[in-house]
Amino acid sequence: MSPGCLACMGGSSSKPTEGGKSPRNSGGSAAEKPKGEPLVSRKFDHCSAAHKTDPGFGADEDDNQDCCLITDLKKDEVTLYALFDGHGHQGKAVAELVKDCTVEILGKLLSDDKKEEGITAVFAALDAKIASSGGEIAEAGCSATLVVYDRSKKSLLVSNVGDTTAVLGAVIATDAGALDAKVVTEQHLPGMPAEKSRIVAAGGQVRATDDLQLGELGGQRVWKGDSKKPGLPLSRSLGDALAKECGVVSTPWVKQLTLGSEDRCLVLASSGVWKVFSPQEVIDIVAQETDAAAAAAAVLTEASKRWEELWQGAPPPPPPPPPQPQPAPPGSRLAACLMWRRAHTPPRPSLPLLSTPLPLRFATGENTSVTVIIFPTC
Repeated sequence: MSPGCLACMGGSSSKPTEGGKSPRNSGGSAAEKPKGEPLVSRKFDHCSAAHKTDPGFGADEDDNQDCCLITDLKKDEVTLYALFDGHGHQGKAVAELVKDCTVEILGKLLSDDKKEEGITAVFAALDAKIASSGGEIAEAGCSATLVVYDRSKKSLLVSNVGDTTAVLGAVIATDAGALDAKVVTEQHLPGMPAEKSRIVAAGGQVRATDDLQLGELGGQRVWKGDSKKPGLPLSRSLGDALAKECGVVSTPWVKQLTLGSEDRCLVLASSGVWKVFSPQEVIDIVAQETDAAAAAAAVLTEASKRWEELWQGAPPPPPPPPPQPQPAPPGSRLAACLMWRRAHTPPRPSLPLLSTPLPLRFATGENTSVTVIIFPTC
């Protein structure tokens, strides 16, 4: 995604944090600044949000198919937070297309009196927009999560298709220094019983990828008959024209929430984050950071580290220190010999930890993107 896909919202004193660069690639000062008070115990008088993205281990920004949208639908009243995770050859183009037309379609179809029907119509219109593009774009697709936050009503309208996930962090009554993770979206995977039944009824098949030597590999995917297409690992998405012929739909999961005083933050993240984190792990990291930007950067830094270890192997442990010789009694002939030897022996060259580099198991890691939203506490 472009560096412009990062913002802080909700108060005149808020300033956009520096563009959506991966913390792994951004520079820093030699001496790390000490952290301030963690956000779990801080008081905030306005809503703030920040987004960070990383194309993945071994990849560059052109390979990043994640896209973020943070914008006011009604100034200082209603804000949209959205995350799109593209897949397929033109997944990046699909995510950007959906991002560019979401606000306009929301304005036409979403109303206060029919929120669930309206947001379902929004997803159908976005899906139709991709299909009308034709060619390779129509064959690609994306997961999507939309969160509409109404400040005055302290309400959230959450909707999603695919595997982009939103997690709410709420203060634990018995532990004021921690937050409890509550998943407020639903993952749509072909292996889920209700999803599989719909796909099979439409003529599709649900099975893992077949390998002649290794047999079934990975999770369940959607196939059209006995063909080798589309192989989609999702049961709901935007786009994916071929998959729509065999039971994949764009109907979103929709949930309306009223925020309580215990609700401190919301985290939206792409599948690249949730494949290496549990929801509680992410919320634990966010709770100990000072603000939304620091929290998003911390999650992405740890995600990048975990993906690198998965692809390249964990770094080896440091070698044990060499045994220290026992000192000879002072004034002895042996002590004099040792002192002369130390003074006249050149230092040994340092040896690398590994004689050969670790093998690279895969070409790249996964795109990882995270949006952190901090709610007012007053």
